[in-house]
Amino acid sequence: MDKTTVAARLQDINEGLVRQSGGLVESHYRKTKRFGAAARICNLIRGQDVVSDYTSLVAATGELGIGADTLDAALGILEEIGYVSLHKSGGDIRKIEERIPLLSDRFEAIGERWQDSKPSDIEVVTLEMLDDLLVAPNRTRALCKRHSLDSSSFDIIRDVGNTGEYIKSYTSPKDGSEIAFSPLYHDENPDKIIQLMDSFPSDDVVATLRGIREYQGKPIDAVTDPVLLTAIKTGCIPTPTVTSTNGAKRFMFTPLQGVGKLEKGLLEKARAIVACVRYGEHFAGITKIRFPLVILQRLKDRKQIGPHSEISEQYVLLQKLGVGVIQKAIGYTGRYMFHLLDTDENLRSLDMAIEYLTVKEIVKGDPNEAGAKQLMLPGSYASPTKTRMELKSLRETKLSSSSISKLNHLIIGGSSGIV
Repeated sequence: MDKTTVAARLQDINEGLVRQSGGLVESHYRKTKRFGAAARICNLIRGQDVVSDYTSLVAATGELGIGADTLDAALGILEEIGYVSLHKSGGDIRKIEERIPLLSDRFEAIGERWQDSKPSDIEVVTLEMLDDLLVAPNRTRALCKRHSLDSSSFDIIRDVGNTGEYIKSYTSPKDGSEIAFSPLYHDENPDKIIQLMDSFPSDDVVATLRGIREYQGKPIDAVTDPVLLTAIKTGCIPTPTVTSTNGAKRFMFTPLQGVGKLEKGLLEKARAIVACVRYGEHFAGITKIRFPLVILQRLKDRKQIGPHSEISEQYVLLQKLGVGVIQKAIGYTGRYMFHLLDTDENLRSLDMAIEYLTVKEIVKGDPNEAGAKQLMLPGSYASPTKTRMELKSLRETKLSSSSISKLNHLIIGGSSGIV
C-alpha cells in the first residue's frame, strides 16, 4: 500500500479500536491505535492555528473515543512529523500551534511515520487485509492464502475487527464458505462482487477494482478487460454518464455501498463532479482540461468555473443534481459559467470529489466530529447548557478459542507476533 492509503486505513481502524479493550488490542495494535488517533486529531484541529485551551481538546477527543493518554501520544507523533508545536508547563501541555497540511500530504506523512515505527506483523497484515476488503469482499480462505496467515492469526484479526466493526464475516448460502467483508464500505451480503469472484479469479477482480481506485472516473470507452466488462454489465461498479460535444461518455468509480440515504446522494454528486471534469480532460472538443484537481479547487475557492463554450453541455448533469447552475458569461459570446450553489451538502460533495482525485477514495467521516469541534469553541466546554459529553462504553473484545489460547500464550511470556 502507498503511504496515503496506509494513513486512511489507520484512521478507519482507530475508530474501531477505541470502542474496545483487552489484551489483544493493547498487545498487537498499540501503534495503529496511536497513529490512527493522530490522523483523526488532524481532522479535528486543522484550521485552528492555536489551541489555547487544552482541556477543551481533551473533551473534544474524548467525544471521539480517544482518551487523554492516547491524545498525548498522538500529539507527540504529530510534533515529530512537524504538524504541531506543543507548549508545556510543569510537564503538561498548555498550548498547541498547528500547521497541518491538506489531506493527501497529511496522510502521506502519517503513513510513512507509521511504517518507520516498525509496527507488529499483526498490525501490518490487518491494514493490508482491511484494504483488500474495502476494494472487494472475499472468502476467508483466499485472504489467509494471500496474506500467508494461519488460522489462529486470522482469528485475532477477525475477533478485534468484528468487535471494532470494521471487519465482519458471514456464511455464503451458496457453498457454505466464510466470506469476510468490511461494513465500513460494503453491504452485509455483497453478493454481486462475490458472484464476480466466482466467475473470475479473485486476484483478477481485486486487481481490476484497485486499478479503478488508482484513477477514479476512468472513461469506459477503451475497456476490453473481461472482468471489468462483466463488472459494468452486472452493476458492480457505478458508471455515471456525461454528455457534451463528443457525445455521451461513461466513467467508472469504485463501489461504495452500505451507506445511508444522505451519503448516497452526496456520493452521486461527487462522482458526477469528477465525471464532468474527466470529460473535459479526455473528450473536450476545443481545449482539454490538463489539471482536473485545479479546476475543482478553483470551484471550491471561487464558487464558479469558466467562461468556456462547452460548459453549457458538459455540466448539465451537475445542474440536474442541484450542484450548481449554468449561466451565460457576461462579456463573452457563446461562453458560459458554472456557478456552485453554496450549500453544506454541495460543499461536502465537492470535498469528496477532491478526495477522489487526491487520496483516490472517499475518506469516511466520524459522525461525532461536528459535535466534538463544538466543544473547542470559546465557552462551549464551560457552559453546562451547551456541553455534550457522550461517554462511549468500551466493549470487551469477543475472543474465539484460538485467540484466548494466543492471549494466554502472551501472558506467560510468549511472542506477540504472528506465529
